[in-house]
Amino acid sequence: MVFKKPYAFLIKNFKIIHIILCVIILFITNKFGNLVTFFGDYTTNNIRVVEGTASNYVSPLFIISTILVIAFSIIMVVLMRRKQKPFTFYILTSAYYILIFILLIIASNTITSLSDATMSQKTSRALRDIYLILSFPNYYFIIMYIIRGIGFDIKKFNFSKDLKELEISAEDNEEFEFVLGTDTYKYERKARRIIRELKYYILEHKFIFTIIGGTLGAILLIIIIVNININPTHRAGKAVVVNGLQIKVNKSYITEYDYNGNLINNNEKYVIVDLSLKSIGKEKILNKDEVYLSYGSNKINFKNTLKDYFIDFGKTYNGSVVSKDKEERVTLIFPISKKTSTKSFKLNILNSVSIDSENNYTYEYAKFRVKAKNVDKEVIEENKNYNEIMYLGETTYNNSYIIIKSAKIVPYYEYEYENCTNNECKTYIGVEKTENSALQKLLVVTYEADLDSTLPIINTFNSNKYNSLFDKLLKIRYKSNDKTYTYNGTTKTNAYVKNTVFITVQNEVANSEGKEILIQTRSNKYFLNLT
Repeated sequence: MVFKKPYAFLIKNFKIIHIILCVIILFITNKFGNLVTFFGDYTTNNIRVVEGTASNYVSPLFIISTILVIAFSIIMVVLMRRKQKPFTFYILTSAYYILIFILLIIASNTITSLSDATMSQKTSRALRDIYLILSFPNYYFIIMYIIRGIGFDIKKFNFSKDLKELEISAEDNEEFEFVLGTDTYKYERKARRIIRELKYYILEHKFIFTIIGGTLGAILLIIIIVNININPTHRAGKAVVVNGLQIKVNKSYITEYDYNGNLINNNEKYVIVDLSLKSIGKEKILNKDEVYLSYGSNKINFKNTLKDYFIDFGKTYNGSVVSKDKEERVTLIFPISKKTSTKSFKLNILNSVSIDSENNYTYEYAKFRVKAKNVDKEVIEENKNYNEIMYLGETTYNNSYIIIKSAKIVPYYEYEYENCTNNECKTYIGVEKTENSALQKLLVVTYEADLDSTLPIINTFNSNKYNSLFDKLLKIRYKSNDKTYTYNGTTKTNAYVKNTVFITVQNEVANSEGKEILIQTRSNKYFLNLT
């Protein structure tokens, strides 16, 4: 590939290029001033930030203009160095507009975040002051580019003579060949030489580079700190006090199915946020209207009416008073569109409300990072025999399991029990039966089970966890008139009969053909013949 060196073009059009760059810098200065105005007016004028506001203040043309100035200044450094002319001015230009470019990215991200959060007066004014101070060098560069554009040097009062001394030579306009894939050692040698010479130059002007680098570093540090403090997003596992409540996001999930693996809604899926809550000081309530999940421009409130679908994730918060004595673990359920592809959300909880002298309200939200894990997998279906282990699924049950040892349908169930009074014990015969023996029979299931006591689902159970477990997970699948049905019976236990549950079964089910016990969780379906 053959290219022509640009040096002759740059020298011939030196003035006009500087005039054009002056116009571009004027444009940058004007747009940067709009950012200063935005941060100054954000709180006082109660500016409402919606999706797309950031692009109005940090437009693609604004960014491209800044990149053009940076690119030109770097090229001029190379040209001036080649002609052994002072090039400190162009180094300063490139350094400053690299800083401007970074400020634009920060401003764009900050304004975008304000679509689902607010910023305090103190913070907005701090940003206004920082951006205002950093805008002043623009005017210096405007003046300098005008001076160079008209051909006048303040020091020599003879910039035209200096420009002539750049002396366009034949090699400035010569063609050069750029060959890919051959003689790479030449380019490596040249690159090493450039790096070596650059090191020498930096060492020679160490003081200037130290001043420039230190200033830029300090400015960037201030900006980063301010930006972080605008709306810090708290990571999962970190306890944060928000409006009198200590809040910690534990885990987050996203699913379309209930705890039995059944599809809930054709148009929705659900984000489940697992929280730990504890009141600091007096008892508090987590108000539904003060909590929302955000992604993009979407804001979703939680719905506790969906609690029965997600018991395997734990107890759903129902608006009750949060205790100050112990930490409570609850879930918040947010319905979102099924078309939503993101798994990254922000949980926003109102922290404070302030009002200024002009009765303008400012709402400050604490923000928590939510990285939802998609738990929807293909359900595993297995036929099992009695006395075989059935794992309930690692997602919500860890290594918990059930073993069905026996199952039979009977009219009633007799058992022996012992009762002791005054140091005298007697054996009695007890009977478990249905409420209506003419219409119902009794399914008696003996089992062995290991249920992790730390599981969130435990918080949704009554005093007898295994009674609750079988009540939710055990069903009967049967056939009638060539159709398959699933039956949920009422489950109960008896204190005198260990590791046994009793399930009321309608006669229609009890007398049907092809009966099976079905153990159904979010990720597993187990079938056992019931004869």
